[in-house]
Parts: sequence; structure tokens; C-alpha cells
Amino acid sequence: MITPLIYSSKLVQIPVPRFVVFYNGTQEQPERRVLRLSDAFEKKVSSPELEVTVTMLNINPGNNRELMEKCRTLREYCMFVECIRKYAEQMDIG
Repeated sequence: MITPLIYSSKLVQIPVPRFVVFYNGTQEQPERRVLRLSDAFEKKVSSPELEVTVTMLNINPGNNRELMEKCRTLREYCMFVECIRKYAEQMDIG
């Protein structure tokens, strides 16, 4: 078995990361929004040395319909959460 060298001066190519957050909270949110790690920094700087951006997708009913049509699991999860919210209101457990 060939073990790749992890300590080397040669640049190791990696895939481009993509970060996604699914929003299913109760506050009004757009269908898509970009979140930045630097927005949470205690001190604001013009050029942070580390920046991460995340795409937030609203998965509440009526949002991102194309995504919901393509992903059955996500669509069913969204329906499940909506049922829980309705039952919580009716049963006064929310």
C-alpha cells in the first residue's frame, strides 16, 4: 500500500468546498441568503484573514419549490416539521 506524503512542500489540490444551511425556523426569511462567518466576529475588520460563506436555503412550505421537487427526503422532512408545528399549536405544547 502506498501512503501519500502528508508533509510536503508540494501543494495538495482539494475540491472546492460548498457550505449549505437549511433553514426551517419560524422567522420570515428569504428563499436564499448568503451568511458570512465574519458577521459574527466581535470586532469588525475590513479584510478578515478567514472568511467562510454559507448559502442558507429556506425549506419552509412555499419556498425553494424546485429543490423540494427534486429532493423527496427534504420535502418529506419539511412536511413532517409542518405537521409537528400544527399539532403543537392544537395541543398547546409549543
